[in-house]
Amino acid sequence: MPKGAPVKKGGPPPIEETKTAEPPKTDLSSPRKNGGSVPKGAPVKKGGPPPIEETKAPPAKKDQQPVGRNNKQKQKQQQQKPGKKYQASSEEEEENDENNENEQTSEDNQSEDGEKKGEDTEESEEKPQKITQKEERKFNKLWKAGKITREEYEKAIGIWKDEVVINEEEKAEALKRAEYISGLIAVTEKKGVKDSATKDIKIEQFTLAYNSMTLLKDADLKISYGRKYGLIGPNGTGKSTLLRHISQRHFAIPSHIQILHVEQEIEGTDILAIDAVVSAVFERAELLAEQEKLQPLSEENSEEGIAAHDRIIEIHKRLRAIGAHSAEARASAILAGLQFTPQMQRKKTKEFSGGWRMRIALARALFVLPDLLLLDEPTNHLDLDAVIWLEAYLRRYKKTLLLVSHDRDFLNGVVTEIICLREQKLEYYKGNYDSYEKGLMQTKKQQEKAYKQQQKDIAKIQEAQDKNARDKKKKMEKAGIVEKLGKDYSVKFIFRDPGTLGYPVTQIKQATFGYNPGPENHLFENLELNIDLNSRIAIVGPNGTGKSTLMNLILGELEPTGGEILRNRHLRVAKFSQHFVDQLNMIDTPVEYIAKKFPEMKQQECRNKLGLFNLKGDLHNKPISLLSGGQKSRVAMAEIGLRMPHIFFLDEPTNHLDIQSVDALSHALQEFKGGIILITHDQRLVNTVAKELWVCRGNKKVEIYDGSFDDYKQEIVDAMPDELFIDSDNE
Repeated sequence: MPKGAPVKKGGPPPIEETKTAEPPKTDLSSPRKNGGSVPKGAPVKKGGPPPIEETKAPPAKKDQQPVGRNNKQKQKQQQQKPGKKYQASSEEEEENDENNENEQTSEDNQSEDGEKKGEDTEESEEKPQKITQKEERKFNKLWKAGKITREEYEKAIGIWKDEVVINEEEKAEALKRAEYISGLIAVTEKKGVKDSATKDIKIEQFTLAYNSMTLLKDADLKISYGRKYGLIGPNGTGKSTLLRHISQRHFAIPSHIQILHVEQEIEGTDILAIDAVVSAVFERAELLAEQEKLQPLSEENSEEGIAAHDRIIEIHKRLRAIGAHSAEARASAILAGLQFTPQMQRKKTKEFSGGWRMRIALARALFVLPDLLLLDEPTNHLDLDAVIWLEAYLRRYKKTLLLVSHDRDFLNGVVTEIICLREQKLEYYKGNYDSYEKGLMQTKKQQEKAYKQQQKDIAKIQEAQDKNARDKKKKMEKAGIVEKLGKDYSVKFIFRDPGTLGYPVTQIKQATFGYNPGPENHLFENLELNIDLNSRIAIVGPNGTGKSTLMNLILGELEPTGGEILRNRHLRVAKFSQHFVDQLNMIDTPVEYIAKKFPEMKQQECRNKLGLFNLKGDLHNKPISLLSGGQKSRVAMAEIGLRMPHIFFLDEPTNHLDIQSVDALSHALQEFKGGIILITHDQRLVNTVAKELWVCRGNKKVEIYDGSFDDYKQEIVDAMPDELFIDSDNE
């Protein structure tokens, strides 16, 4: 302190002046509220530090504001009794004097440094001021609503880093979130982890709704890269909605994860089927176009020519890595596996029906090899041979698969884990569907045993009514009461005994058939086949070889052009097919429909018969047009069951049926006392019902297969070419 400086009365004795360490430089983005340095001669508060000599600083750049720190002195406050005045002690005054001196010196030094640094501020980015929690929440809501980008959000709250780059895909996602208003899907909050390193997906505590109905509540979605998941659950619980939600990225899924969802058929255009598949890999087309553009330049003897040559070498390496040179062969093999003949592969996509264009969409997805492949009932549009091929292909798929299917055997052959959608939650189980079912049954047995034991203990406690019993009751309640198991979702079909019938039931003798005249147009020639009430026959073979035609010949819907088909005159037959379901009178209710078909039955009896096929009472009086596909199938099954056919013809009966319904149908057909002729893509139905395989190979014959269904499956798998399975990890 300078000689002669005034000292506050009663304060500490004068001390020698010491140099204070230069404080750290303050943020340029935090302007001082009270102005810059203290002018020369400015008055100093009594008891504070002496005036400091003015120092000259370089002139500030135009529009550059001096910066510093708001050095408001901190006041110590104490609770006072009324009327008593607080007086600071000499030690507190000394501490305040030193703090004031240090803060004033720091303020002026920072002002000087700030003015010097002002000339370089154009090259550095200003850091934002700290904001309140209320402001941070406001910016957070704006970002989640898609009204600002992540860059703007992080800059606003002060956590932005220069190395973070927002790509165009993320900007597009933010715009999509802002524009998307859906009555189909509602989520309480977009949740997930945008991790730039992993291909795993983890979304915690999310809620998913369809219109006003909650499908999932506080559920967790966990998908690990490279695993194959089967998503199961009763119809209407939200499986398809969840897949759609994932594919449209309404969760926070890392943008580098490539997702493909086979949901809709491709548009019918002039493009050939084979080209529609190959063109699905955009990178290949772009690399080939770049190579063609650089080829003339690479032949020049110049720096540009050398650079073009080097780039072409890099393009060749990348094309090899993605299997581009074998692309057409691989695309052709995929289409062939999905039952496209070479001639069909060269047809325009607009010449195919909707079902075949769906197969092309599936072929494109398999060709691309996305990081996450989403398939929703892919077997619905395929015949049995194509299903067997697809199962073998997906079994060797090296990336992530999320699959919804009602085909138990297909799930068993493909998936490694099961996700069960039950009671608005997602439950996870290791293994395939059979493993899941065994584990679930074991868990239920243990829970049922624990429940019965606990009920016995509760009964004993209630009888005792002493302190020891009350302690046991409290201990039991603390450990948790075991809940009684509710009734599981189950389905039951019943087909009544048709009675006996004399031989022959149906006999095919030297039968020939063709839709157009001439031997060259024959589908079948000289067929010799027999069917009786013990027959359990599955008609199999590639698409277009006449499976449905053969069924209709046996049924009597088509007449042979040569030879004959003999039938017992007392024979009753019934056919179930998707066409039959579509022919239901959509205006009638199920009860009205059955009553019209069987006028001798009373209304209550009609209700009872519908109940045998698991059609619940609240659906009996709804128009058939308002029923789901599975519910319509049950109405049709009920009608066929009431006809008591001697031979039951089924053409793809499992479409729209869930796993429980397919199991019920399989069990009912095994118990059925009549004959069965079956065409289906469901492997479980073939495995459990069929005793014979009749194979149509397109050679005008019907082969009674010498071997098991597993042998037939292996025959198809062995024919799959190696070009199908390029190393997807090289991509």
